[in-house]
Amino acid sequence: MNMKKILFIILLFIVSIFLLVLLTGQITFFKKKSKSYPTNVVIPISNTFLPINGSYSLGVGEESPLNFTYIYSSEKKDFFTEIDSIMLSNENENSISIESFEVNGRAKIGKYHVKNLVLNIVGKSEGKTEIREITILTKIGLKKYDVGALGINVIKDTSDKPLEVGNSNPIIRGEENNYIYSLQNNSINKIVINKFAAELGGEQVLNITPFVIDVNKQKEEEVPIKFDFQKSPYAVTVIRPSIHYSDGNKQRVLLPPPTWYGLGITEEQIEKTIEYNN
Repeated sequence: MNMKKILFIILLFIVSIFLLVLLTGQITFFKKKSKSYPTNVVIPISNTFLPINGSYSLGVGEESPLNFTYIYSSEKKDFFTEIDSIMLSNENENSISIESFEVNGRAKIGKYHVKNLVLNIVGKSEGKTEIREITILTKIGLKKYDVGALGINVIKDTSDKPLEVGNSNPIIRGEENNYIYSLQNNSINKIVINKFAAELGGEQVLNITPFVIDVNKQKEEEVPIKFDFQKSPYAVTVIRPSIHYSDGNKQRVLLPPPTWYGLGITEEQIEKTIEYNN
């Protein structure tokens, strides 16, 4: 098992545990003005996904888990106990496919249940696509679900050498407007980092000035994210940039682990999710 697969397994484990622990009150979601529901009022809802906004780079042939968190009220049943099939409603249908899926987690916030639908997707062909809906077939029938706006950029000819991920790439963060990276140069040459490509809402959100990493050196920095989490209508944001660099005369691309922003469930977030879907 290579290092990239190990990192994704660790990511899936950490995200699942994090959602079960539930950081109540530690992370604030949706600062925009919206309706407020009395705490003693439960809105009866069936399976409803917390909307994701994202810029997610994926290599051709690479398999990666994507977590879609959903909620439902106690008086409703979980429709996803037996899933027959799942289909993606995305623009470029040939760029990615679902290899497998599973439902995990059993957290509870007040009278609402919180679970994860994990889709293991694989990059099929180079190109950009966006996941806004997923279609799920269960014993009650076929239904489309709104999951937000998750941009996927499938890239050909990626490499995890000689530039490699360093020691401190955080997988989960709050809503701080920065991206933290850690990069290790294992080349015999100096490496020039040219750009971090990540797009949200049609704009590049990680702007850097090209910089050099010397031979056998590691560089750790924070890059401002040109995106206002406080005004976002989405509950969760994920960023996995493509890091473009020069190793001598060779141009290469590194895909670091993804960073998830805003993974915490509160009653306020559930209220805003209900509003988002109304």
